[in-house]
Order: sequence, then structure tokens, then C-alpha cells
Amino acid sequence: MEGSNYIPLLDKVKTLLNLSINQLVTLTNSNKKTIYDWYENISSPNIDIQTRLTILISVIESLPSTINIYRLKSVWKINVNNITFIMVFHNTPIDLLKQALISILNDMNYLLVNHPSIIHSANIPGDAHLAEFDRVVTYN
Repeated sequence: MEGSNYIPLLDKVKTLLNLSINQLVTLTNSNKKTIYDWYENISSPNIDIQTRLTILISVIESLPSTINIYRLKSVWKINVNNITFIMVFHNTPIDLLKQALISILNDMNYLLVNHPSIIHSANIPGDAHLAEFDRVVTYN
């Protein structure tokens, strides 16, 4: 990808996964300054990162609608069968990456699938979830 053609790639990954800059740092195994340099055309992601992100987009776009891919960032460091999503994304050879990502996402399916009964349970009166209460601190 030449020039700033990689910026739409970064934006697409950020949008598909609903990522912050910090999370994009984790995904690309870089640092904030590097990410900002990419966006300001001071430098560009190497071809390996660009290829990995392109493959990731392809895999994400092929996932069934029951998968809530926004959850990935909250579970991508969880060990599933002795490996994490981030380890797969960073360490798998490019020619094996697509299948490896599909495999790890299938293994993580239970962490990513929508659970309507859980998601909407807070709407039932008398069934509030602890996370819905604001923390109140009183000082004496």
C-alpha cells in the first residue's frame, strides 16, 4: 500500500472492532507515537502489519452475525487452548494467518456470541446487575 492508502485500512480495523488508539497499539504491537505517525503520514506500517490487518478484516467480514466482534478486544488476551488471539495475530506466519484466525475465533466463539437473555436482563424490573449501580463515595 503506497502513500496514505493504509489509513483507510487502519480506520476500517478501528471501526470493525470499535478500537481506541491504545487498543490499535496492542493489535499492531506498536506504540502510540507510531500510530499517530502513521495517521500523520510521517511513517507507515510495514507490509507485514498491513497484510495482517487486511487478512483480519477479511476474516471479520466473513463471521456470522451471531458473533459480537466488538467483544474481541476485551478477550483477545485470554488463553484459549493455551493460546491467545493476540499471539495468533502477531506470531502466525502470513500464509497460515487466515486459517489460524478463523480457528482461534471459532475456539473463542463462546466469548463472542451474543447472549440476548444476558444483555437484556437489566431491562426486567427487579433484575438489576451490579454493574448498573453508580459507585457512591461519601466523605465524613
